[in-house]
Amino acid sequence: MKPLFRSVLGYYQLVGGAIGVVVSLFGLKQSDTTDTLVIGVVFVAMLIYAYSMLCGVVLLRASAHALALRLSAANQFVQVLVISSTSITYKFVSGLAIIVGVKSVPELTVGLKATLSTFLIHWGSANAELFYGLNLVALMLLVLIFQELMRG
Repeated sequence: MKPLFRSVLGYYQLVGGAIGVVVSLFGLKQSDTTDTLVIGVVFVAMLIYAYSMLCGVVLLRASAHALALRLSAANQFVQVLVISSTSITYKFVSGLAIIVGVKSVPELTVGLKATLSTFLIHWGSANAELFYGLNLVALMLLVLIFQELMRG
């Protein structure tokens, strides 16, 4: 495995997860909520960001490169798809995302968005926007990770 790739990916996941934890804590503090569901969702988001940080640390320190890459592949996999519809909204980014997608309401539009660490999830929302996208950064990292795994 290329040590440079492993190092860059490790630091990327570590920093992306740290940004996500900080943003989650800041958002919770700003909302000043006592709603158990909101606090639970923020806690889940922080756990997912902590997993991203763990993937980064394992990549930077582990001698078991294949395991580290598999953990990182799972981390990137959950970041590839972005969905926003009338029944569900899902977007998870740990680090940087460049999202290419299609918005179909009120008219069909193809667009490109860039964002940093983000966690959005809604069920049964009254969202009028229908958006389906792919996080190109996560997709590219998945391809590179699988190439490294195939090389052994």
